[in-house]
Amino acid sequence: MRATHRSARAVLALGVLAVTAAVVPLTVAAPVGAVETTAVETAAIGNGSIAILRIPRLGGDYAQEIGEGVSERSVLNTRIGHFPGTAAAGEVGNFALAGHRTSHHAPLLRINELVVGDEILVETATSNVVYKFRSLEYVSANAIDVTWPTPRSESPATTGTITFVACNPLRSTAERIIVYGVLDRVTPK
Repeated sequence: MRATHRSARAVLALGVLAVTAAVVPLTVAAPVGAVETTAVETAAIGNGSIAILRIPRLGGDYAQEIGEGVSERSVLNTRIGHFPGTAAAGEVGNFALAGHRTSHHAPLLRINELVVGDEILVETATSNVVYKFRSLEYVSANAIDVTWPTPRSESPATTGTITFVACNPLRSTAERIIVYGVLDRVTPK
């Protein structure tokens, strides 16, 4: 599942663009250093989803399904998508996710409202994973290095990270808002 930085960048750039541009479904190559996830780690929790995302800051009823992939038609039109080839929830590496802010039920509409230390909860079939919000930034629409095992760095991953990729500003595809969290704890079910 290895790819060169050049090929991973080219293919992942298409995956990031697929977040907002209705393009045909595509396969996303794994970035260099990506971990392979096992069937247990990505086991479906029901309805074709691999996990449920909860962010208390966004409301007690905030619960979003996470599907595997970033295809508009099969994933992003109905839920948040997990970039293939990135870490699974709770693993060392980057659990990279994409979602809409203004269309298709806008699961990441208020992602910019997080405050340092806010909990980001991911419930998988086998564990409850807690990340803590760390920071956000705005990048160009083709900045795919945010999905690397250590976001925006070619250094090997040494900790777990969650990264959200969404369009910005609202109702525009001009740039991306990137939200980062760091792994706090994993509790088996």
